[in-house]
Amino acid sequence: MSAHTHAPSLAIDDAIAAMALGALDVAERPALEAQLAACAACREQLVELQRAVNGIGLSVGENDDVELPAGLRDRIVSSAQSTSNVAARTLPFRPTSSPQETPRSSSAFAWLAVAASLVLVGAMSWYVMMSRQQAADATSQQIAADARSMTLQRQVASLQERVNVMTAPDVVSVALQAQPDAPGSSARVFISAKRGLVLTAEHLPALAAGRTYQLWVVTKQAPVSIGTFTVQSDGSVTGVMSLSADATLNPVAVAVTIEPEGGVPSPTGPKVLVGMMTPQ
Repeated sequence: MSAHTHAPSLAIDDAIAAMALGALDVAERPALEAQLAACAACREQLVELQRAVNGIGLSVGENDDVELPAGLRDRIVSSAQSTSNVAARTLPFRPTSSPQETPRSSSAFAWLAVAASLVLVGAMSWYVMMSRQQAADATSQQIAADARSMTLQRQVASLQERVNVMTAPDVVSVALQAQPDAPGSSARVFISAKRGLVLTAEHLPALAAGRTYQLWVVTKQAPVSIGTFTVQSDGSVTGVMSLSADATLNPVAVAVTIEPEGGVPSPTGPKVLVGMMTPQ
């Protein structure tokens, strides 16, 4: 057997394992490198250990976005290095100059046990990362559920407002008829002096930019603005609007006109819907 086929000795096993884990003392490196140059088996052992270490969790590093118990990784490597240093002081090695047939020592496998413990570190890292992802997914689902809940709550509140007006003891229903500027449209209002006004309309035409629909209650004194409104893409609208005291004083009609955006204090545009109120 030539000098390049020597089997590693007990102390050399420790040093090779320490190098594979990155825990070899700097002072011991030159001697080990000389041994590796002379011993093919030593080089093979180093490659095997490095392959094992690289494949079982040492890739979990400082830049990975996971949280591990503070100092766990460092304590494992520190413990491994201490073991290596003790072995080196007990059994110092020198480059082998004669053939040996020494079995693999148990210390090399002890190093693998240390590396295996790093597998646990990697597994813990993966578990923490997956737990975070699941928590993030759960949070996203909860946010979406909360948004849907808020939308439903608003819809229910709006419906309740309309029901409150339409079931008021003093409610008055007025049908509005289409005028030439909005043929085919129709609307109805429910007016309660105590609870407000509900407007529902259909088939109102889309307006040009800068124009808006404005609702009026016409009293014996003057038209009173109830407010402006926009319609859906299909020309429909449903909503509750407040009534001022002036709007409840001797009302005789309800009308919708087209006005400049933002509304006006008195009607100026064409009437599109008009409904007469039955005298009470």
